[in-house]
Amino acid sequence: MPEIRANPSALEASASVIESNASIIQRELRAANDLLSSLRRTFIGQRAESFFRQYDAAFAEMQGVVAQMQGLAEELRQSARALRAADQG
Repeated sequence: MPEIRANPSALEASASVIESNASIIQRELRAANDLLSSLRRTFIGQRAESFFRQYDAAFAEMQGVVAQMQGLAEELRQSARALRAADQG
């Protein structure tokens, strides 16, 4: 059976990078959403409605990606804690 090696510090470092990138994406999503929200009332017609329906769906999808990234970062941190606990006792 192959040996599995994981370094808790490396897991935590990866979690931090993922969390940082999730924060950057979240910030950019908010900025784009703020801009488009201010423009939303200036666009009229079927094309505008279609665009904003597609945008709203994409925005929700990207929010889900951010949540998945944050969840992954937390899982990596939990794994690091579990590995440290196993090593100590």
